[in-house]
Amino acid sequence: MVKMYDGTPLRYSSLKPVYCVNILGYPHFTGDDDALRIFEFYDRKRNKSFDREYLTIAYFELTKNNVETENQRHWKTFFQTGEAHIGAPEYIRKAARFIESANLTKEERDMYDQIQRARDIYDSERYTAQLEGERIGEARGETRGEQSKAITIARNALHMGITISDTSKLTGLTEDEIRKLAH
Repeated sequence: MVKMYDGTPLRYSSLKPVYCVNILGYPHFTGDDDALRIFEFYDRKRNKSFDREYLTIAYFELTKNNVETENQRHWKTFFQTGEAHIGAPEYIRKAARFIESANLTKEERDMYDQIQRARDIYDSERYTAQLEGERIGEARGETRGEQSKAITIARNALHMGITISDTSKLTGLTEDEIRKLAH
């Protein structure tokens, strides 16, 4: 944890940078055809900028065509149409799904929420069943292992000439089970 000069903990050291994106449907910055402009804080008086990007402000002009990366092209398409194309990164497709769900009617939203709750319950029950299945499987494996070990010990004891009664006491197997092993 980061501490202040006097040793007290600085609780705000874990804050994440903030990104603000302004989507413009008109040309705002003149002089070029660059669609994206990114601004960061800068102290003009001291001619210094932050050592970290605490706040980044971007302007994305949809009317301009010059985008620098394929991801910017996907974002531009998404902002213009509300759709994420198949080749778009997952985070853009996720944004499209979020916008789509945010624009549902109340009835559609209620149904969507019910479906999501049902999926969450199903996933939770499935996970719990999986854990229970693993626990049962481990217990069965241990039981089978103990049984197998007892049978091996019983066979060895019988070969050494130990009585069926003593072998039963030694292994926990019944005398009938040991008699079957003896044949």
